[in-house]
Amino acid sequence: MERYLKEMISSLQKLISFRSIKDKKSPGAPYGKEIGEALAEALSISKALGFRTKDADGFYGYAETGPENAEIFAVLCHLDVVPFSKADWKHDPLGGEIDGGRLYGRGALDDKGPTVAALYAVKAMLDQGFAFKKRVRFIFGLDEESGEWKSVARYIKDEGMPASGIAPDADFPVINSEKGKVNFSLKIPCPPGCPIIEFKAGERANIVPDSASLLIDPSALIGLSCEQVVEKAEALKLTAELTPKKFVSITALGRAAHGAHPEKGENAALKLLNFLKTLKIAPFSSLYEKLSDYNGKGLNIAYEDRVSGKLTMNAGIFKKRKNDGFLTVEIDVRYPHNVTKELIFETLKKSRLFKAAMTGFHRPLYVPETDPLVEALVAAYNKITGRKERPISIGGATFARALDYGVAFGPIFPDSVSSIHEADENISLDDLLKTAEIYREAFKNLL
Repeated sequence: MERYLKEMISSLQKLISFRSIKDKKSPGAPYGKEIGEALAEALSISKALGFRTKDADGFYGYAETGPENAEIFAVLCHLDVVPFSKADWKHDPLGGEIDGGRLYGRGALDDKGPTVAALYAVKAMLDQGFAFKKRVRFIFGLDEESGEWKSVARYIKDEGMPASGIAPDADFPVINSEKGKVNFSLKIPCPPGCPIIEFKAGERANIVPDSASLLIDPSALIGLSCEQVVEKAEALKLTAELTPKKFVSITALGRAAHGAHPEKGENAALKLLNFLKTLKIAPFSSLYEKLSDYNGKGLNIAYEDRVSGKLTMNAGIFKKRKNDGFLTVEIDVRYPHNVTKELIFETLKKSRLFKAAMTGFHRPLYVPETDPLVEALVAAYNKITGRKERPISIGGATFARALDYGVAFGPIFPDSVSSIHEADENISLDDLLKTAEIYREAFKNLL
């Protein structure tokens, strides 16, 4: 695979150059202009590599090779990425810069890098004259990060369910278990005379918010002056200042992380909730305890099982505008196999603090360790790496669970540090090459 590395780097840099964040639809691009452009580029790259391609009016696209009437083995990828703030990055998030043997850019790991690795793995097989017994079809999803997954649903409606497949969008050696994923909107009423004017944090429920802002009217607080509110905020290492209208503006900074691993981040909004707790502003004074435990203890949903581990919960979006009579909090919950989204919902509905609504979900995934698909993928990984690994379970939600029969496979190695959804997301060039080698070995086993 080493002979393809320069081409792989060039192709990845081209895909990274597109700010493919879900946006308002435009002609031929129902998920936004730049996502449409990223799809066109992915199909152009695929066609140049020898694949047959299709663009379904911008709703999805695919590239395939192998006998045209054969059973389909899907490689279910996505070209959209999560939002980013360029100011947080040391490297250009759209530049594909190489520094210290690493390629930087939004999507380098999630999911443009592994998509390119898998494409070139099949290209190498084509060049070697491999006789495919199945069709291998790269399906390019376009709204994975938003959690809607309409692109893959449209694909399945139009084209049918693939017989089997993988999503190259998670961890090695192979993920045979994914927790269920469900999102809830919690609305907390603001009582008359509420001093909170605005509260803003986060853009996606599946990202730990790295900044948050709060606007307070101190005149609605009993026994506290503007200066005292500022002092209390600064004592908690928050930034506070008086506005011309004699309100207090407070900001907090944190560290972004994937919503499936909220413990790896630092939730800026929770810092503001902790501040509100010190002010004893009901009902927000009790909200910090409800949302600060990443395993859901505060919400009475701290479930766990042997296969998939503990439930995780990320409070990703906080929103209250000037004239809103409530604070809206959107949470992302990853739950183990021994509980259902319905049971979690019923628990949340019992709360007197907020009104809960279910806003989206993805079913859990489990394929037994002894399944032939899982065994073939593990064997490929262990052969290339010289290891003796076993399948693992994650809290992340991959496109694999959209398949009736599929699992997630790579690209994060067990001993590597993931920068998915973080500033300066990057992939090691050595890992990019090794990932392609593993995919090639796996495709040889399966195709």
